[in-house]
Amino acid sequence: WYDVGQQHILTNSTFRNCMNTWKRCVFGSVAKQCNNVAAFTSLTHSDQFVPEIMQVTNKLTFQNVSAIWRYSTSLTDPVGLTVSGRLQGWYDVDGSASRFSPSKRTMIGSARANEWWKVNANCVLENEAYKCPLANTGDTKASLILKHNPTQEATIGNAICVNGGNGAKTCPVVAKATHFGRLETLGLDIGANAKVTGPIIAQAGGWYIRFLAGTPKKLTITSVQVDSNEVLLLAIPYPTGTTFTVYHQAASWCSTSWGVCTHACRSVSSIAAVRSAFGDAYFWDNARRVLYIRVVNTPSYFGSIGSDPAIWSAFSPPEQFVREGQRIIRPSYQSSVVIQASCTVDPCPAQTGVAIPPALNL
Repeated sequence: WYDVGQQHILTNSTFRNCMNTWKRCVFGSVAKQCNNVAAFTSLTHSDQFVPEIMQVTNKLTFQNVSAIWRYSTSLTDPVGLTVSGRLQGWYDVDGSASRFSPSKRTMIGSARANEWWKVNANCVLENEAYKCPLANTGDTKASLILKHNPTQEATIGNAICVNGGNGAKTCPVVAKATHFGRLETLGLDIGANAKVTGPIIAQAGGWYIRFLAGTPKKLTITSVQVDSNEVLLLAIPYPTGTTFTVYHQAASWCSTSWGVCTHACRSVSSIAAVRSAFGDAYFWDNARRVLYIRVVNTPSYFGSIGSDPAIWSAFSPPEQFVREGQRIIRPSYQSSVVIQASCTVDPCPAQTGVAIPPALNL
């Protein structure tokens, strides 16, 4: 599996004769021994090029195969623990890649990201990945990018967060993502190259995003990859008394001479109201110091002049790759949602004492 910018749907396929016990393999790390081969290899060498949701498999068969997946790098390699290593995962529609019997809808995700990809207590750890049968129809997957610090981000691929290398240039952790109702220590470390890819767990209800140095005064969320019938709720901490301007921004080439290039989000009074809105509402819980927003795939611009309603409903299905009844939503690369906070310093003061929101138990 590649590490960025692609979509793979693999169905009705048989893999034969791939055994770690055989001798004289290209990828063996011990002379004359096939100890490091698998049907699938996920690229994990990069902090610069990192995965969104890219893989779907269904109706696979394995004959004389000892390992289904492996990572291209080891934690003992010079690159060590990478952003791509934390974000690799895929949707195993019928559980055949996970070899579950009877077949069941399954999410596979990296165990190098603590328990971020561990959807429930029925997950099985295998070859550094959690394979998790999905019992709730709301359990699915999503990805997005958090634009947080233009100065630091300009050094990605050069001074920090490089593509491979000898481990001398690291990708500093700037934030944590945690499923509602869980401990932050079980969540995802977000590098300066701040893509977040992982499961939407219905029982939890959303992702809590905490920047270690404080939430940026201006936070831009882009490259959102989530189906229009799925709900990805973000919760972000800010200081008491913060006020917000939240809006959607169209692609840079959008012109107000012919199109709608911005759309203002409205303040609502509950989490439920945010969930039911289609991405253009936010709720500020001043007592808990948490801002809630639903992120959605949006088109590159928001219609012709005069066509943008005050309150959005779902757009036409986002661009997608479809094959054999399966599909992968493509990220909304050109549009974004911008959260502008009223903090007097940038970033806003760190909110280490804010409690992670409880699970919504949906």
